[in-house]
Amino acid sequence: MGKRFKVTHYRSVVARDVEPYTIVAGSPARPVRRRFAEGVIAELLRIAWWDWSHEETIECVPLLNGGSVEAFRGYARARHARSP
Repeated sequence: MGKRFKVTHYRSVVARDVEPYTIVAGSPARPVRRRFAEGVIAELLRIAWWDWSHEETIECVPLLNGGSVEAFRGYARARHARSP
């Protein structure tokens, strides 16, 4: 399934690679829908938060779990702006 976030329905059997930020269900698992618009997905893939340090990932857990992708994207943009 790779590093990128997927949502898998309970009891689904994932037998193939799943596109990033895709919800799948069934046996075998089939795509149900994308969690976000294509532009948002592209930005999240560029952000690559799974490559951040453990400390920074822990710091932004409330944003990752908060349900507001816009708040997380704002955090990531500010993080990028202050990077050398």
